[in-house]
Amino acid sequence: MKLKTLKVINIQKNKDVYHTVYMKNELGKHEMEVLKNGIISKESIKSLLLNYSNFLEYNIDSSKTAYQIFDILYKKIYS
Repeated sequence: MKLKTLKVINIQKNKDVYHTVYMKNELGKHEMEVLKNGIISKESIKSLLLNYSNFLEYNIDSSKTAYQIFDILYKKIYS
């Protein structure tokens, strides 16, 4: 199944580079993946995004889903 990348948030953490990738497949279903130094990682997307939002001093409620947190961060960073 083909995936189309819609948005990416880049996170530098120590010497590692993380890319949180928001994608959509050909059926319209959305998916997210984390790449750590270019390799797919099993790291928790939600905790990675929450830690990054805390680092940026954004108050994002932890009860939100990973997709909601991603959208909030993306808007704050890139708009």
